[in-house]
Amino acid sequence: MSNASFDTKYKNLCNDKPTYVYSKNSNDGNFVSGGTPFEIKNCEDTCNNLENCHAFFNKNDYCILYKNDLDSSGVDNNPNIKYITCDNKFLPSSTIKELTSETNMDKGNDLYVNTNYYKKNKDKFKYLNTELKYSKIITNDLKKINDEKKNLANTSNSRNFLYLLYDNIVNRFNDVAKYYDLSRNYLNSHLVNKNTNYSVDIRDNDLDNEKNLNYIKYIDKLNDKIKTNLSLDQQEVTTERSFTTTFLYYIVLALIMTIAIVTIIVYVMAPGVISDLTLACLLIGLIGLMYFLHFILKI
Repeated sequence: MSNASFDTKYKNLCNDKPTYVYSKNSNDGNFVSGGTPFEIKNCEDTCNNLENCHAFFNKNDYCILYKNDLDSSGVDNNPNIKYITCDNKFLPSSTIKELTSETNMDKGNDLYVNTNYYKKNKDKFKYLNTELKYSKIITNDLKKINDEKKNLANTSNSRNFLYLLYDNIVNRFNDVAKYYDLSRNYLNSHLVNKNTNYSVDIRDNDLDNEKNLNYIKYIDKLNDKIKTNLSLDQQEVTTERSFTTTFLYYIVLALIMTIAIVTIIVYVMAPGVISDLTLACLLIGLIGLMYFLHFILKI
């Protein structure tokens, strides 16, 4: 999606991936329409012909340009921060709010920024490391659960807030799974209730037709089954190798016998063609070859 001119004048902040941008106040005078459906080369040309145009991106399949006057050192004093992701899809609005603490963010994709502008205004762009952000949020959720469990230990106080925390973290996992298109076709997929989102019912499973295994017992039994399967697989490989080796040995043996029989027939039927010494050397060589294959190469 780029050509040589982008390498020198315009920069894709995600390199070989589409750059997704989230920004406030995109309706102010700094953001203007390019007047055409989004096409990179056309947007580039339009931005080149517009005074103080520093970037362009795709918003709803139309070209949007960013322009603003710079100070004498080339710095843009517009405080508006452009948040950037490289995840090949738009973040949900709720996630944007959680990661940026901003609301009503406009979003676009295929952002290209003037290289010189970017060098002097890197602080106007912030990368959203979604994996890191999600991990910190989930870690914080788990900490809240542990703290609440400690508060409730050895008390008869209501557990409603704890239940709410559990529900929140389950919803969080569902959001992460949906955003990253996580598949159910992994370990424990046979336990997944297809009527819910990525939920696992450990109370009812078909592992060896057993029921009511708790999660720890299930993992132990599954681990034993994996080890058994690996052992059986190794035995199958060893057996296949044994069959292959035996087959090759008999093929070579048949070839040696054929050579020996043909040589003896020629020796008997056509005296003088093969000398006694030649016959003796050939037979000794064939016997030595059989010895080498069987005892040295273990065939």
